[in-house]
Amino acid sequence: MVVVSIVIASVALDIAIVTTITRITVVKGWSVLAMVINRHQSVCPALKFKA
Repeated sequence: MVVVSIVIASVALDIAIVTTITRITVVKGWSVLAMVINRHQSVCPALKFKA
């Protein structure tokens, strides 16, 4: 039973790390995308994106 709990704990830790990395990547990706969209909007006002 101790081995099972250790495995579960390590898997949970891996999931938490992956989730955190994914969340950070998504946030950075969205901010970069927003910057690109804003730049394109300033160049071409016809491009309108609603978040």
